[in-house]
Amino acid sequence: MGSIIVVLSLIFIFADIALLGDIAKQYKASMVQPEWSILYPIIAFQSSTAFLLTYFHLFAFKEKEQTKYVVRDSNIFLLVQYIGVICGLMGLVFASLGFVFSRGWNLQIHTTYTSIILLIPYVLVILYWLITKLQEKHREWYDEKQLQDVGRSAFLTLVLSVVFMTGLFIANYNSLRGIVSIIWLPLYLFWVLFLFSVTNLYFRIR
Repeated sequence: MGSIIVVLSLIFIFADIALLGDIAKQYKASMVQPEWSILYPIIAFQSSTAFLLTYFHLFAFKEKEQTKYVVRDSNIFLLVQYIGVICGLMGLVFASLGFVFSRGWNLQIHTTYTSIILLIPYVLVILYWLITKLQEKHREWYDEKQLQDVGRSAFLTLVLSVVFMTGLFIANYNSLRGIVSIIWLPLYLFWVLFLFSVTNLYFRIR
């Protein structure tokens, strides 16, 4: 649940920027700015998230010295998978909207920019994981259980990704120059991310 809140707070930053841009344009044109009614709750949500994260970081996440690295590695591994599930699912849903709103779909805005935005939380948590690993003197990238889980997840992801892309190709065989030509890559990327993260979580908690 905490991972979901953090990811939503990060994604809402782009909503803040868009809303503030609209407010500025309407202010210059002496028009009302109804976006404030949306912006204030978003800022309140982000502020609450920042406060809670600061509190937990300072007081609630203190582990015993002999176990803190094990606990941290396990928590970060799970955090990466949870954020992968969230970003992958959101990306799949949004990219699939291209089939519904194909006439108004824009390659640059909807396919490119949105895909980058939805991948940012996952990239950030991967960077955080790399930094924590590089700071360890005797680092092990994965423990034995994690290594087995990652291997099985990678194999299942490979097989099911081939099935997914083959199905996508067959379903759009007579319209391969249509909307599928500009959304196939986000569909593939977010499917792989979602599937890999879900299977890792499944094997982890099984």
